[in-house]
Amino acid sequence: MATHKAAGPTCKILDDNITKLTCPLDNGRHQGNIKHDLGDLDRLPLELQSDILVRLDLQTLTDFRRVNRKAMDNVDALPEYKAILLHNKNSLRAIFSVELGRFITCNELYITLQTKICERCGESAEFIYLLTCRRVCATCLCRRIEYCPITIEDAERRFQVPCHPIQKLPAMRSLPGPFGPIGKTCLHCYTLIDSSLAFLVGATNRAGRRPACSAVPGPAMPLSKSREMEVPTVDRHMFDGRYMSVVQAHRIETPGMVSE
Repeated sequence: MATHKAAGPTCKILDDNITKLTCPLDNGRHQGNIKHDLGDLDRLPLELQSDILVRLDLQTLTDFRRVNRKAMDNVDALPEYKAILLHNKNSLRAIFSVELGRFITCNELYITLQTKICERCGESAEFIYLLTCRRVCATCLCRRIEYCPITIEDAERRFQVPCHPIQKLPAMRSLPGPFGPIGKTCLHCYTLIDSSLAFLVGATNRAGRRPACSAVPGPAMPLSKSREMEVPTVDRHMFDGRYMSVVQAHRIETPGMVSE
């Protein structure tokens, strides 16, 4: 069970709602010889192939891995992919379970897993907020509104986000199950987006509709202090989206790193 001090020892997050059975991974299960090549891709040096593959989003990388045994071996041989599987296999399960594989690259996840500090406060962070693939500590997760995702409908209503651009934002499909400090069970699945990104898209859209004379440049207001950026909620009696969108992830230490 995932725990953190800020929310109490019984706090349930995404880790508690995914298992090897609900999201199995086939790594290491296949045996046999290579019977087919990769066509024109095999003409590229292996180093260049690896550089291309590691930049693919995780869903595309997984789809490529299914092409044949040669493709599977090439993906499994990527140092970044191997490190993720070795140290944080559950992070892959979480990403695929909430349908975020199209929005996170293998290299992006690897780099995030190498970090150990919260992007907001700089303190040690044990969680990853999946909608932005960034580290977050328990305190910021519980107290900062940026980590409370909202539904598309709520974003359209609250931030006046038009339908077309909002469809391009990373979106996750939440899982049913117990979430939050008291483990309240949510029976429904929601399509959730990052509230900060939705706010910025809405602000950009409103600025584009203003007369040119009214668009006076000024200092950017911190998102958490903006009057428009109130605590985003759908129905707080039903669920708290922040616990649906984080996964506990150990830091990956590569050779040459010094543990502190």
